[in-house]
Formats: sequence, structure tokens, C-alpha cells
Amino acid sequence: MSFSFGFTNEDLDIDQSISNNLQNNQINENTSFVNPLDAPELKQNDVIQPQIESLESILASLKDVRVSYESIDIPTMSQSIEQPKLYRRDLFDMKHQLMSEDDSITTQQENSNELDILIHEDLRKNIYEGGLKSWECSIDLVSLLNESFHRTKDLSFNETNCIVEIGCGTALPSEFIFQQYLKQGTITGLNMILTDYNSSALRLATIPNLIITWINTCLNEEQIHNTQPENISMKYDQEIVFSEKLLQLFIDDMNLKNINIQLISGSWGRDFTNLLHDLLKNIINCNKLLVLTSETIYQPDHLPLISETLIDLKQNTNFTHVNQMIAAKDIYFGVGGSLIEFENYLRNRRIAFITKKVNAGLKRSIVIA
Repeated sequence: MSFSFGFTNEDLDIDQSISNNLQNNQINENTSFVNPLDAPELKQNDVIQPQIESLESILASLKDVRVSYESIDIPTMSQSIEQPKLYRRDLFDMKHQLMSEDDSITTQQENSNELDILIHEDLRKNIYEGGLKSWECSIDLVSLLNESFHRTKDLSFNETNCIVEIGCGTALPSEFIFQQYLKQGTITGLNMILTDYNSSALRLATIPNLIITWINTCLNEEQIHNTQPENISMKYDQEIVFSEKLLQLFIDDMNLKNINIQLISGSWGRDFTNLLHDLLKNIINCNKLLVLTSETIYQPDHLPLISETLIDLKQNTNFTHVNQMIAAKDIYFGVGGSLIEFENYLRNRRIAFITKKVNAGLKRSIVIA
């Protein structure tokens, strides 16, 4: 048996009413359609342009950083399903690192205005898109992934798999799959392409969370102790120094287990999708692609971009199976985005999907396409 993302035919088939809706709302083929990915405003100076980030450079910037973190018990959709535990670097710890870094590193990552926004605000358009904080819908996505894995009883990784998480931030959904792969003890191969608007989110949240997960999944107490500086006093139980020895052990184990982590920062658009395709073309012996994203449709301006990015990945890759999971709040009060607008966009572009409602006080959903 191979690793499965747990989607049944019932999940992915479109019923007759949805098919009719798609046909009634499709774009007239005689009208000219300008793809939002090619919008000229995406090239403006105030928009961070997409680029591939170096994992080696990020790890170098984390050398000897003292990191504190917390464990998260993910709620399950059924009492019969095992509750997963994930790990997440503390938000105050990320902000402390930003404030304590010397000027030479800070100026490489963000100017003083951006630094102030990263420390004091949840998000600001075209500057900081909230990647240091874990948002509710990313946890919903983990719950659904966990449920699908247990429902199919198929947790093996017997072939190479590929994950793309768009707007990953703390990357909890990708972290869950990464953790499952590590627990299997396999070396068949896992490719992870993680993207966020801010390179600082990839550096301070995404990669540290993967390292912390690896530590808690793969290392015993003695191995951890042997990587830590001598005579160091820890303030918290869940605190560790990213020593050079620890980081090298992480790199070596990723190579041993055939885990390939690639990173893209910057805005969505044609240049972004081109970078994605370049990375995906280099992945061999893999016919399954899982695309994950959460809390990315909150801005009406963003909605066409994320929609077309997902459509492009669905239609223009060589993978045999492309599954996509998009988690979002039904309505983003005060911001303008909404689930129904996203669903209508997909219908107009003739994209098949189903929507699963999340059992929560604040209405949230996961769209599977």
C-alpha cells in the first residue's frame, strides 16, 4: 500500500447539482480573460518579489539560537481517532530573536519599519502577511489530514510524495505530514515546497518548527544532551539551543531519510508559479502532489491570485494525482474576504470541488479540489 491523502471517490466526485452549477457559472469562452497572475501591479516596488530561499542560509542564521517552544494537542473530528501532538516555536521567542539580532542580519531580512510591524502587528498588506502566528484554519487542516489518514488506515509511505504549502507561516499542516513520515522510519522520499510572503516567517517559524518536530520525533534524551552546549541553564522544559552540532545532525538525517525541503518567499503571481514549476519539474519518481493552504483568501485582492495559483498547479503539472485542501473562515469580518466568493470563483473557472464544514463556533470550512 502506498501513502494516501485519504480522499474517497465520494469526497472528490461532483454531484449533478454541482455539475449544473459549474456549467451555469462558467466563463464565456468568447470573452477575453486576463489571468490575475499576470497583473502588472504585481511588479510594483512595494510588492516583495518571489525568490527561492536558501535552506543552508536559514540554518546558518539559526546557529546557536536558543529556542523555546510549546506542544499543541490538535482537536480530532472523532473521539475514536488518536489526537496528534505538534510543536510550535513560541511567538514571543521569534520576536525576541528579531529584536536581539545585530544590524547586519536585520538589514538583510527587513528594514526598521518592517521589523516594527513584524513585532507589533498581526499583518499589514504587502509588508507582513501574518506568518509568525498560527491561525485557526491551519489547525483545522491538520485535523482533517489526521482524520483522513486514520479513516483509510493507510499510513505508509511506500513511494515518493510531494507537498506544497502556500502561505505556510508556522506550517502546521506540513509539519504533521513531516512528522508522520518521520514516524514511519522510511526513506522512500518526501519533497516539501514551503512558501510564505515573508522570508522572515520561513526563517523564524517554518524551519524552526520542522527542526523542533524532528528533535521530538527522532532524538532520544542522550542524543539531545550531546548536541547542547556545556553548563547551559534552560529556563523552560521545552527549550533547546540550535547548536552547530544539532543543525548538522538535522541536515544529515534529512539526507538519510530523503527529505527535500525547498522554500519560496514573496508574492503570488506568474513569477511565483514559474518558480514552483521549476522546483516541481526536478522531483522524480513521484506521481502525487498535495497542495495545502489556509487563511489565504481573507483579502478580496488576494482571492483571484490564490485561486489562479491553485488552478495553475491543478492543470499544469505532470503529477497523476493533484489534491488540494484550502482552509478558510466563511467570512473575514472587517477585511472583506469570504468563502462563498472563493467557491464562486472556482465555479466560474469550472474547477470541481467539495466543501467540508468545520464544527466550530466561528464558521470555518475546508475546500477540497
